[in-house]
Amino acid sequence: MAKKRRKEEEEEFQLPEFNETEFLRKEITSAKMILLVVLLAIVAAVISYFLTLAGIAIVAFFAGLAVVLLLKYIPEMFGVDTSKLERKDWFGYGSTYFFAWLAIWVLVMNVPFSDVTPPGLFVYVNGVSVTPGNQAGINGKDWAMITAKATDNAGISTVLIQTNKMANQTAMTLDGGSGLWSFNITGITDSTLNVTVTAEDVNGHTSSVTITLAKS
Repeated sequence: MAKKRRKEEEEEFQLPEFNETEFLRKEITSAKMILLVVLLAIVAAVISYFLTLAGIAIVAFFAGLAVVLLLKYIPEMFGVDTSKLERKDWFGYGSTYFFAWLAIWVLVMNVPFSDVTPPGLFVYVNGVSVTPGNQAGINGKDWAMITAKATDNAGISTVLIQTNKMANQTAMTLDGGSGLWSFNITGITDSTLNVTVTAEDVNGHTSSVTITLAKS
């Protein structure tokens, strides 16, 4: 009886017929969609790049993100038949677009393609870090060693210092070994002295930190 049942099951089971034409049509559609998605990601990344340069990064982000919502309608404009695509296919193409667009956008926003970020700048007084806008005590001394740590992905061009007693900015000295810029302020007679340190990168972006030296 068991042998008869197994024989009936084997006779009933049949492999589905392979439709080569339908398979090739789906593969061609898939290739077209991948190519279109990558091209859309490149175009959207370029648009996001220029919007970011214009100072509206939030608009750049949502502009690129909006393409995901339009992805279902764009292929028809290029004659791509998407009638056979399922929800999982659209999810895959949407994910591919999103990560490709984001990666390209981040790539072109950084060196060597562009530089849109100002330098990072940290200021120390006699070796002690000072938060921008705060006072640094110099214990009655008439001098103070100002040290600056400037960082940038493209490179630092110069670091300048100015006090409210200086008519112009003065270049700080770079210690190539430590990467620190320093300047010794002498002849401090006032109880407080405002000091501004400005770092400029090779592309002209600047960052400034202002602190106050307190003698008492």
